[in-house]
Amino acid sequence: MAAQQKAGPAEPATVPVHFVISLSRQTISEEDRVPVRVFLSNESNNTLTNVTLSWSIPSDFLALYPGDCDKQSYRSHAPASFSWTTIPGNEDAQSTQNKDFCLVSSTANEDTFNLGFALEYEWTENNRPRHSMVTVEKPIKSAFLGSDTLAGIPLSLASFVVPGLLFWMVLDWWSTPWRVQGNVLGDKMIYSVLLSFLLIAIISPVHWLQPYADTSGLSMGKLEFLALFGAVAGLVTGGGDRAVRWHLTRRSLRPTDQDLVLFEKLLRLNPGRRKPSTIVRMSNGVQYRGSVGAQTSTQTFLMGWYQITRVPGQPDISPALRAKIAGMIGRGEYYSALRAVRKTTGLQVTQRDFIYRRTAGGPETQEDIIMRLIKAAAEVDGPIDITEALAEGAHRSLEMS
Repeated sequence: MAAQQKAGPAEPATVPVHFVISLSRQTISEEDRVPVRVFLSNESNNTLTNVTLSWSIPSDFLALYPGDCDKQSYRSHAPASFSWTTIPGNEDAQSTQNKDFCLVSSTANEDTFNLGFALEYEWTENNRPRHSMVTVEKPIKSAFLGSDTLAGIPLSLASFVVPGLLFWMVLDWWSTPWRVQGNVLGDKMIYSVLLSFLLIAIISPVHWLQPYADTSGLSMGKLEFLALFGAVAGLVTGGGDRAVRWHLTRRSLRPTDQDLVLFEKLLRLNPGRRKPSTIVRMSNGVQYRGSVGAQTSTQTFLMGWYQITRVPGQPDISPALRAKIAGMIGRGEYYSALRAVRKTTGLQVTQRDFIYRRTAGGPETQEDIIMRLIKAAAEVDGPIDITEALAEGAHRSLEMS
């Protein structure tokens, strides 16, 4: 009869442990806290020892701390594990335990992450130490302000929209002519994205601004900075554009300018000539001669002669100032002389000599008694003729009386 093989002792089964992770909510926003409760139940009669809960957080903007979310500041370095040490067996009322944790975020990143938990524990079976482990994964979604969109914009793109959008809004406030116009967000969206890329690229090389140029995460501080940067860029650009337009407007010739304003602009366009004489020939054969003139693409301007006189009832100016102004005039620095007159109490600029008119084959006359002439381009026969008057007694554009 064949000998029966003696069976060896059966391997002990793993101690059943009930391990549950409960998150109070599945979404976490910037600088947010989500309470986490861990339930642990020993369903065997063995005492569990060296019970350690460890976790893996897949992003550096999330951290898990043991404790209640309402009772701590959670500013220190986050631990990576928590030790229960001992869990009594099932016959003991303490075999079921729970522990509060707090999941803390420093910023937001529009994505879903898996939080990995591992519970390791030991027990003794047949005088032999045993070891086992249970793992659980819990998803958590990071969303800025707890929302997926901001004013209809996906928050993952907010960093690429907000700076440019604020830029265009400030240009609207400046009424910049070349701005992207329209009150509907969609009208500015594509231009806002393109401009935001440019603005972020501008701050990227600056070392202490690089965290704000990193668009992988989103936070209120980062969004506020980018919005402020876009607004400031709009203020500087719009203000600079307005200053340039104002400067050009001051220099541009306009029919609505007052006589002395137009005279000043023409003097600035004809620097260095001490006794300029300008001739404008009309298509009908009439010729006009004045002091200073200029042409634009649409109009021709001509002015007569002016002089500096003392305001009646005001005391005369000092000989030194009179000599200074006369020296400017002698050098043809008429614009500087006009500025000096404006700053001097008691002096004024008045008419001296009117524009001369000559018909075909006739003599020059001043019958029209005009100090300024403005003609459309179609009426003028070619460019104006500006020369230096060499005749004895020829007037300067501006003289001291």
